[in-house]
Amino acid sequence: MILGTSVKERLKLLNTATSHKKASAQGPEYPCLVVWWGNSCVGLGPLDWLALDRSDKPLAEGSVEDSQALPRAERVIALIDSHHVTPLVLDLPKLSAKRQSQALQWAAEEFVAGPIEDEHVVAGKRNAAGQLQALTIQNVLMEQAQETLQRARVDVLLPDALCLPYQPGNVSIALWKGRLLIRWGEWSFGAFEPHVGLMMLEDLTDQAWLWWGDAPPPEALEARVARQASDQSVMAVLAQEAKTAPINLLSGPYQGATSHVLRSQWAWVGGLLAVIGLVALVSLAVERQLLAHEAKTLRGEVASTFQTLFPNQPAIGRERELVMRELARLQYGRSAGLLELLSRVMPLLAGQSDLSMEALTFQAGALSLTVRAPNVASLDAFGAQIRNSGLSASVESATLSEDGASGQVIIQRGDR
Repeated sequence: MILGTSVKERLKLLNTATSHKKASAQGPEYPCLVVWWGNSCVGLGPLDWLALDRSDKPLAEGSVEDSQALPRAERVIALIDSHHVTPLVLDLPKLSAKRQSQALQWAAEEFVAGPIEDEHVVAGKRNAAGQLQALTIQNVLMEQAQETLQRARVDVLLPDALCLPYQPGNVSIALWKGRLLIRWGEWSFGAFEPHVGLMMLEDLTDQAWLWWGDAPPPEALEARVARQASDQSVMAVLAQEAKTAPINLLSGPYQGATSHVLRSQWAWVGGLLAVIGLVALVSLAVERQLLAHEAKTLRGEVASTFQTLFPNQPAIGRERELVMRELARLQYGRSAGLLELLSRVMPLLAGQSDLSMEALTFQAGALSLTVRAPNVASLDAFGAQIRNSGLSASVESATLSEDGASGQVIIQRGDR
């Protein structure tokens, strides 16, 4: 669909261009300004900022409530919470810029839980294996932020965790705004609640952990990390890497401030070119419809599996995020201790071929297993084996039948 530019929008673009000319006449205050936008997709403060000189050395830093109060700069880079962004590595062959743009969104579809039409997909560089590195973010977030980003004259938009320094064989970690930023690969990164981040780090013990910035590490990590750039703020560390980041979320329909103003005078010409492009895309309509049908089927399978695991839980297209939250809840919420008990008891049960579990409940820190065995002695032996592992266990409500014995094994941490 081709969207025409309204008179009101053209006046706004003209006003933006005039503002840029006035700023240029006054002269920019800094060569580069890096702003942490965080979750303020609609531009509500506070916004942390740091100014760099042409040698990437910090000149000044501060915080403002309104994006229009930010200092002027020749170039403005904004960082958002990586929670909103998904990094992708796509097996897409090398194509012309035009064909790659057409194929990019559909190549990313299998990695996105919701409808691909709701996602803004941006291509970066290719890795050593020739795979295309890309980012995806919901269109609704980009639309909410666009006007404010334009007012702040933002040229580049990046996820914050991508701006942690990357060293092969190491995991980079920083504490920023109450969240753990983690980058464990060239194109693997994220921002997590501290308890979730600590769980993820346990799967990365084969790499060295580097702690960046002057913020002290949590007590759980203090003895396990090597401090890096401890004389610099986390914002300074992120700002230096942001200047050379190989991607920009402000692309396609969400051009950066400078590009938007320069291109506005070609709006009508672009509209004519869009008509020509639309005619060319008609030949791909059948193939696109087939791909859309397959994507819908896959989304249905994902939703069905999710509902099986978490009945009555609305997924809203974000199944992966909700699964992570549920795991964190089981580990640290009202079901705290369940995962630990299961991890210690289930291997013992699996090692007994003549025992089988019929039911499981967990309440007030106690795990109750309904177990079927050949006889009551087998149930008692299973309880003793659990106690020998350092847990408290008792066999209750044991009953005999023609098929054997059945009873409840109550398990708790330690001796109670």
